[in-house]
Amino acid sequence: MRQAVTDEPQTLDEWYSELDANPDVDERFVTYAGWLDGCPEPTPDAVANVLTDVVEAYEELGLPVTRENDSPALGETERDARAVVRVKTLVQQLRHKYADRLDEGTLDRSWGSVAELSQLIATQRPGRREHSNARAVDVFEANDVWLLDVPYVLAVGLVDGEWPQRTESVVPPELQAEIIRGDGRAGALAPRTAWTTGRDRDQLDDTLRAAGDGLIVTRHTESTAGEERRPSPLLNHLETDVVSADERRRLVSPERELPAAVRAMLDEEVTDVE
Repeated sequence: MRQAVTDEPQTLDEWYSELDANPDVDERFVTYAGWLDGCPEPTPDAVANVLTDVVEAYEELGLPVTRENDSPALGETERDARAVVRVKTLVQQLRHKYADRLDEGTLDRSWGSVAELSQLIATQRPGRREHSNARAVDVFEANDVWLLDVPYVLAVGLVDGEWPQRTESVVPPELQAEIIRGDGRAGALAPRTAWTTGRDRDQLDDTLRAAGDGLIVTRHTESTAGEERRPSPLLNHLETDVVSADERRRLVSPERELPAAVRAMLDEEVTDVE
């Protein structure tokens, strides 16, 4: 479509006419241009109404598609539904914050300002809102990294039983796994949310997406009492370069020598900059 339309700036009416007349343009872009033409002035109430309508439209049309293509455990459907609830909450936060900024005179009334404020609210850490004084290392809970974009992320505690954190159940793990797979007669049973570790996968996925240039994942192998700790099964979905025991010892020695994989990660960033 980029090749089919002009590169020059145009008014909304001109864009609509060009898109509507060009057979190479997907009709959804024409519909979107028409929707933009009727979009109201960005008052706080209008912003909340417009964005709520968008979220509710996805809830009505998108969620059923996710469920139709989902496994019997409905893990993706559960994740999609959590995202809808999360975005609805953010829309209401945006409405109040936008109204406050307009009253203070610190923000222009425009949809561009709404977009910038939306991104700010979505990436703020609870309790640390609008503060950017952590210039070196900042510590986040895994559920606070959604939509963040930072150069390097160190994800700690990838130990089975902690991430994911399993819920006690009278149903044996083997039967839980069979119900989640939905094979045979077990497919008629509904799995419990706590069995699917869906929320933990969501948080790990958010953590991976937040890392712009490099990601390090760590775990401990023993408790303070000397009990063995097994790696998180979520690690099975990652392709990692394992740091050797000798490299780990050198890392915490007085020389503090970085492991080769970490040095390579940093060298690649320097190369990209040059």
